[in-house]
Order: sequence, then structure tokens, then C-alpha cells
Amino acid sequence: MPTEDDEVVVSVLQGAGSGTLLLDLLAPAEEANRVNVFDIALLAGRLTAATRWLGARDGTSSRKIGYFGASTGAGAALWPAS
Repeated sequence: MPTEDDEVVVSVLQGAGSGTLLLDLLAPAEEANRVNVFDIALLAGRLTAATRWLGARDGTSSRKIGYFGASTGAGAALWPAS
């Protein structure tokens, strides 16, 4: 679930003219299993799927994409960024 800090980061990025997509990479039931929270391959796969989804949409297919993540999310963000 996005935190208040997440909302602040999104607000700053949007204020700078960036489009944003804020998403949870795990469903609430999946978060209950702490192994999933630290499964970078799982999280990166979900982020890669979101990237493919954006790439298939008319309004976003030609846009540059950047990733922002904290903690394990940062590790997961490196995977599709590479």
C-alpha cells in the first residue's frame, strides 16, 4: 500500500512535469508472507509487466520510462531499468 512518503515523491515528480504510475507490486495477501516482500525477482517481474503494459498503450508507448524505488523496491527497479 502506498505510504504518505510515496505520495510526496509522486507529487514532486508530477510537479516537475513527469507522468507517474504508483503501484503496489504485491497484493495484500502476498505481503503477509515476508518472503515475498524480499523476493526481488518476483517484484522485478511485476514491474517489468507494468512496463510492458505502458509500452502497449497509445498514450505512453513512445515515452521514456524511469523507475524509483526504496529498499527492496530499489533493487527490483534496477532489473527492468537494465
